[in-house]
Amino acid sequence: MSKNTKDNTSLLKKCKFFKNGLKHSLNSQGELKKTLEQFKEKLFVFIEEGSDINSDETISNIEAYISLCSNNINRISDMLNSLDSLRNDASVVSTVGKSSFKSDISEKFDNFNDDYSGLQEDIRKNTYTIYKFLLSLINSFDLPLSDFEIHESQIKKMKSFTSSDNPIENTDETSLLTDNRTLIISEKDGKVYLPYYIKDLQELLKNFPETYSSIEDVIEKKYIVPLDKYKHPFTSRFKEAYNLMRYKENASFLRCLDLAFELTWNTLLNPAIISACSNLDELDIYLDYLYSNELDKFSIFEIKYEMNPI
Repeated sequence: MSKNTKDNTSLLKKCKFFKNGLKHSLNSQGELKKTLEQFKEKLFVFIEEGSDINSDETISNIEAYISLCSNNINRISDMLNSLDSLRNDASVVSTVGKSSFKSDISEKFDNFNDDYSGLQEDIRKNTYTIYKFLLSLINSFDLPLSDFEIHESQIKKMKSFTSSDNPIENTDETSLLTDNRTLIISEKDGKVYLPYYIKDLQELLKNFPETYSSIEDVIEKKYIVPLDKYKHPFTSRFKEAYNLMRYKENASFLRCLDLAFELTWNTLLNPAIISACSNLDELDIYLDYLYSNELDKFSIFEIKYEMNPI
């Protein structure tokens, strides 16, 4: 492999790393904004019922945090657009011999990396502040979580994320990441982005150091899969159901086969959903809502489809 080709491969890998990180941040900020908007809507009802909450100040704070999320989402979108241009430049490095061109590309990547790191740090600070604010409201006024459509898992996530008294000092790779509870099935990218829990990534990194070099490496190798993996849905449903029982439930061979055969012919079930489930309980809950035509009530993870432009 020539030096130019190696440079090209290295730059394209960096592009992939940036894209995965930005997509994750885009999802997390979108979910946070949605949580705040739901919270604001429910809070109006709670205040009208005679709560002691300072309504003007609280609503003003929520609107400011929603604006912060919107600003971060716009910054992420702008960076994704810039990344497309950067990737185009990187793709021709192997065909251009001029050292001045390579130097220019390298400088662009360094600048982009600085912008990326600054954005991720701003997002982390923003998320920390918003979680602290929401937890303070919930604890101070004993807000009913069910009324505010906040699940216990979200509370645990908020408490875990805000457990450090000084989050600014803790800037290792894991601290910049949060649980990803969104399944993205993207025809546009030709990929499926599976949801994950940070604790699972850490466990894989710890147990398989020869396979994974970083948290991002775990995400890229384990939780981002080609869409083509599911191009034969009957076979895919069989494989994914078998693997769920075999590797996530440690079930017997017969139990693995039993679920695999049961789901093979379920044409309503996208096989990527099976991959996204952490265990059989999650899959059972999804199937219950699927069969009752109430998928809007499924909240373990969000499901998004990105279609090719027409």
